[in-house]
Amino acid sequence: MRSYKLTGVVLKNKDLGEVDGIVTLFTKEIGKISLKAKGVRKIKSKLSGHLMPLNITFIQAVQGKGSLDTITGAVSKEHFSSLKGDLKFLSFAYFFLEIIDKLTFEKEPSEKIYDLLIKGLQLLDSKNIEKPEILKTAFSYNLIKILGHKPKIDSCVKCSIPFNLESKKIGFDLNLGGAVCKSCNELNNKDTLPVSFDSLKVINAFDKCDLKDISRLIMKEKYFREALKIINSFNYYIFEKDYKSENLIEIIKTF
Repeated sequence: MRSYKLTGVVLKNKDLGEVDGIVTLFTKEIGKISLKAKGVRKIKSKLSGHLMPLNITFIQAVQGKGSLDTITGAVSKEHFSSLKGDLKFLSFAYFFLEIIDKLTFEKEPSEKIYDLLIKGLQLLDSKNIEKPEILKTAFSYNLIKILGHKPKIDSCVKCSIPFNLESKKIGFDLNLGGAVCKSCNELNNKDTLPVSFDSLKVINAFDKCDLKDISRLIMKEKYFREALKIINSFNYYIFEKDYKSENLIEIIKTF
């Protein structure tokens, strides 16, 4: 049986039988992969501590006879201990894991997605983020862009007329994947959301800025909320996925 090595972030664990488990990682080499971990749920398992969600782990695996290959060894390179000790930041980290798990397919490598995930987790772990919700929104936008769904926001997606400060009654057409000018904005179109020029500037900032600089951006809450609505709506329109971790984020906000 052929053996191989991988380095990846543990996205989730799932029980298999009485003592085994299925571990899903997003790896640098081959993207997302699910592997069998034999005996990982035993009290004395040497693997369990290395295969916890959020860990960056070096994996040794062997090809299996069935649909899943089997982990034969694991050594965690990063635990993000500081992050795991803070419920607020941890809830956002779980969102990063969940959205990547739900929007990617197995064995489709993407160094861009891997780098985005690592950078996002490192920023949360550093705690140098005043508003993690802004980081979360930028993370979602960048993942959507990497997956090939970058929205058109600098000019009308229909007639290509550029937007400026004088632009009024702009809409965002979820079906067309971009903003539409006043002339092209169809009334009563359920797939079109109202959006201001200033909110398009917020989305553009998410597109142009490095993730580590996002939290330093100065923006009015009104325009951030509008941009957030557009990005979340566009995400759902394309992928039709809900994220349980968003409920956790809202619950922890009330503490």
